[in-house]
Amino acid sequence: WEPGPVDIGVKAGPVSAVDKILGPSCSPAMCEIAYSVSHNRLDFRIMRPGVYAAPLAVIELSGTGGAKLTFEDFSHGQYLTDPGALPVLFEYSVGATLEEADAFGWRSADDMNGERWEYDQAEVQAGKTITLWVKATVTDYHFSSDYEAAGKISITPVCL
Repeated sequence: WEPGPVDIGVKAGPVSAVDKILGPSCSPAMCEIAYSVSHNRLDFRIMRPGVYAAPLAVIELSGTGGAKLTFEDFSHGQYLTDPGALPVLFEYSVGATLEEADAFGWRSADDMNGERWEYDQAEVQAGKTITLWVKATVTDYHFSSDYEAAGKISITPVCL
């Protein structure tokens, strides 16, 4: 609730007084979140076995409140021409650099579903940049071809 003037009354015997004090205005706090999302390719060209990591998306947040990011429908890399082929295992992390992503820790596509990351009002007001990384583990069983992965990130304002 936004702070604002609140009517009060005091009575002691026959004497009474009314005034205003600063308190909850009973008007919900108005907070807004502005965001932009830039992303790299959402399909990946797998060439040979190995472990590959790259920035997947950069999310810029600004506004007057905090923000909550939730993740759902994340999947491993699927072979585009044969959905029955073994998927490429994808993991996700966050950090400005690959070293920061490694320090944060990697979550499999399955574990990303249901993840919630919260950023407080001060972080968002200062302008928060979130770099989401993807890491692919390619084995000898994977075809040298194009793979595609999916996922949805929801951004919700958090008003205090």
